This record gives sequence, C-alpha cells and structure tokens, in this order.
Amino acid sequence: MKNSFVAFFDILGFKNLVEKNSHEDLLEIYQESLYESLDLTDKYSNPIYTAISPEQEKDSSSIRIFVISDSIILVQEIFLNNKSDWIFNPINYEVAYPLSESLGVSIYTAQLLLNRGIDNTEDANRFLTIPHQLEMVSWDKQTSKSIGKLFKQAIEAQDLITVHGDYDVDGVTGAALLSQFLKNKGANFNYYLPDRFGDGYGLNPNVVKKLAEQGTKILITADCGISNNDEISLAKSLGIKVIITDHHTLPEILPEADYIFHPGLSEDKSFHILSGVGTAFQLICDIDKMLDSVIENSLDDYVDLAVMGTIADISPLKGINRQIVQFGISKMKNSKRIGFLKLAEKAGIKLDLLTTRDISHKISPRINAAGRMNKAVAALELLLAETEEEAENLAQKLEDLNNQRRELSEKTFKEVEEIIAKEIDLDKEKAIVIAGEDFHHGVIGIICSRVLEKYNRPAFIMAKEGEFSRGSARSNNINLVEALGSAEDILVKFGGHHGAAGWSVRTDDINILKKRILEYAEKALNSDDLAPKVNVEVQIPVDKIDYYLYRELQDLAPFGLKNPEPIIGMKDCLIKDQY
Repeated sequence: MKNSFVAFFDILGFKNLVEKNSHEDLLEIYQESLYESLDLTDKYSNPIYTAISPEQEKDSSSIRIFVISDSIILVQEIFLNNKSDWIFNPINYEVAYPLSESLGVSIYTAQLLLNRGIDNTEDANRFLTIPHQLEMVSWDKQTSKSIGKLFKQAIEAQDLITVHGDYDVDGVTGAALLSQFLKNKGANFNYYLPDRFGDGYGLNPNVVKKLAEQGTKILITADCGISNNDEISLAKSLGIKVIITDHHTLPEILPEADYIFHPGLSEDKSFHILSGVGTAFQLICDIDKMLDSVIENSLDDYVDLAVMGTIADISPLKGINRQIVQFGISKMKNSKRIGFLKLAEKAGIKLDLLTTRDISHKISPRINAAGRMNKAVAALELLLAETEEEAENLAQKLEDLNNQRRELSEKTFKEVEEIIAKEIDLDKEKAIVIAGEDFHHGVIGIICSRVLEKYNRPAFIMAKEGEFSRGSARSNNINLVEALGSAEDILVKFGGHHGAAGWSVRTDDINILKKRILEYAEKALNSDDLAPKVNVEVQIPVDKIDYYLYRELQDLAPFGLKNPEPIIGMKDCLIKDQY
C-alpha cells in the first residue's frame, strides 16, 4: 500500500493536502477542511477543483472521484481493496434527459435520482425539497385513538405510566421522546432502560415485577416488546395495561398487549421502514391534540430525537424517514436541547454544517457508549437535561465512556483478527463465527460491523459469560433473523433485523450454533456475494464538475441506507501531485 495516496486539489481556491491509509479517516479530515473553506464558495465561479487535468492521455492514471456527503475525494483504485469488483452504471438518456430538463439539473444528477427509483418530476421535487413542516399520516388511527383515551384517563387520575426503552440509540431516544411527551402533558410517569449486562434485551420478568411493586398502571415500550410474550402476559396478570411501540420483526404469535402500535401491522409497506423512535414519534403525532399540555410545546420539539434514532438504527432514508431526517436536521442546526448541544460540543460538531455522518459517527457512538460500558440511563437523562450543569456533567460522562469504548473496541478487534487469521479458512467458510472468553459484550456489535466491513461476509461474535453466552451479528447479504432461526431450538432467545441481530445461547451449545450458521451461509451465499463491490453510479467528464453540480449533489442529502453517498467515476485524468 505504499502507493496509496490522495491527490491534493483546490476547492474553489482552498488547497487541501492529506495522506492517510484509511478511507474513513480521509473522509473525516477532508470534510473538516472543506467545511473551513465553505465560506469562500460564493466568491468563486471556477470549477470546484483544479488539481486534475486530462492534458496528456499517455500519462493518465486510472482514478476515481468519490463524492461523499459534503466532500469530493480522489483516490487510485489501489486505495481500495484490489479484489473489489468495479461496477459502472450507464446513463439512461431516454429517461434522465427529460427529467433533468424538467428539474433544471444536470443529466448526472438526474441519473442519480433514477438510481434511487425516482423517475418523475413530482417525486424528485419531493425528494430534493426540505419540508417546511412534517405531515405524519398514521397507518392505524383507531389504535392511536384508543391509546390517547387511555393516556387521558391515566393523566386525569394521575396513574403511574412507565416508559420502557432499550439501551441502544433507537431505544434511548424513543424512551426520551415518550418521556418528554408525557411530561409536557402533565402525566405521572417514570422510565426504565434495561441494563445490558444484568437485564438483557427487551422486557425482563424481574423488572416487570419490580415495576408492578412500584405502582405502574400503564407500561408503554419504545423499540422493544414485540417478542416478549411471556413478560407481557406477566405484566397483564399483575394488573398492568401494556402498550407496545416497536418495529422489530413481528413474531408468529403476537403478545397479548392491550395495544400494539407497530408499522409492520400496516398493509402499506411504506411504513415498514420506520425505526423504533420513528414509531413512537408517529404515535405522539397521532394523539397530541387529544391531550392538553401543561408545558407549551410543539411536535417539532421531538423531531431531533426521531432523527438521532432513525440514523443510528440504519433505517432506510427514503419516504417518511427521509422527511423526518431532512426536516429534523434543519431544526437541529438551531437546537435548544441542552444535552444534544453539549454532546455536539464534545464531539467537535459545527451545527450549521450538521450532517447525517455527524450523527452516525459522532453523536450515536457517544449515546451508545452509556449502554455499552455502563448504564444507558445516563444518555436518556442527558437528552432530557434541563440545566447547563446537569448536561455538562452527563455529556462528559458519555465522553469518558466513549473513550473507554474506543480503547476496548480496538483491543478486541485485534484479538478477533488474530483468531480469524489462525482458525478460520476464509476460502471455505462464508460466515465468520467467533466466541471469546474475554470479549466484552458491550462492544461485540461494533466488532461485528468492523469484521463485516473488512472481510465482506456475515459476522457472528459471542462473548462467553459463564454458563451462557451473548452474541451480536451484522450482515449485508443474508437475513440474520432467518439465519438464527435455523438454530432456534438451541437459542435462549434471539431477535433483530435483516442486517443486525442479537441472541443468547448456552455456552455448551456454541459449536452447534456455529455449525448451523455456517450451513445456512453455505446455502444462502455464493462466491459473488462475498466479493467486495464498488458501485460507480455515474461517470462524469472532468470539465463538467463545477460548483453548480456540487450544490446539486448536496441536495441529494441526507445520505444513508437506500440513499447512499454517491460514488462518481472519472477516467483518463492526471494526478497533479501524489504522496
């Protein structure tokens, strides 16, 4: 990798020169430099860069220009995995040209819209325009109305309502949203977030009993509960009314809750992409006007929480999720939430330039660190903090925990790499399944993501904790719930999504679990599925890249799942300098 480089180039007169060996590092460093130069942009009409020129074809190098979020980065193919398959998509002129004409954008931007399934002016304008207000249309107004009536009665009687969330960002923000809503409506409420190490995921029977002893009359979940049939039956037997708001995979037999508010129950599949906090946000939008407020507020006051959870849970950024994130980020640039402001300050985020990447790479890890390394309730309290002192103390606590998480993650990842090198035959095994005695359960999800990224195959990692072991999995090419379902008879419990899942299993059964997973992967995957791919969405001649195209590309944001940061190719260009 000695020849790996990044070309330096002028961004509207601002030079940036970096040398790194990590694409993520390059992006972050480059973005910071770009942000510092943005105040120059309106003063120039020059091309967006001047470092590349196709002057002498015989000396040209094969290079790629990466347009990622707010930045443009030039790299040689060697900079990525040499085994990557490069896929070049042609422009569909027959459809792209009239779309570009009607929108007044370049044909390249029109093609990028086509790549995202947007082929008409109406849908394109909706996609590109930040909404002035959110229009949340419910999939189940009847259930919402019934929940609203139940809350109204409970608030009038001052019955205790308990919000039960989860320890990840989606569950923490969902619990914060419901708690803030109940407070603003004058409810008698408290909240509970499970301890990752003591309670495990979802509802726990001991916790349910404790909540009943504390006088809970209504239990409402955020981002959990749909798979907790036994625990919900227990709650009902103890005289607690149960409301489930969740988005995880629906079980064959639904829990006997009083009300289930789940987007998967809608026949309209456009709702199925909602996150846990997005589901809770939809509920409060439905019932807000049914309940009087004791604290003046607007539904806009909750949307920042919906944004954070939606991005952190890697929910598809299209349809309703895109509207939430587009609108929400515009509001978050002028946020009044003290906890978020303190967290952004610790992370070095410039709010006027806030992006989804800031949230996914800087805010989310800090919120997650609370539940990974300690107790998630610290993150919840930070998001609900009302004083500068409280917010500062909690933000610093999360900062310290995140630093601990980084060190532990790095140590564990090196251990996992050594195990892969010594014990796993990557030519034969289409999934990576590893269990470690000293692995920290709080970071194995992060390790899974890093293993998936590096080895491009499903990663299943377990932390042995005596008689039982707990695991996390990540994948981009198999259904993890189905994969774990192939071993359902030996799992204590499991759940999750297509691309992310968790489980617990008896330590003595780990070898059986590994065999089942490898058998599933062998059937589900072929060699082509395991080959890294670089999808170059469109190729643009060097003389067509200018400030106006740059601004058009910005309008494609926010980026995320189903709206990836576009990769744009350029061939036959000279590198001005390399290092």
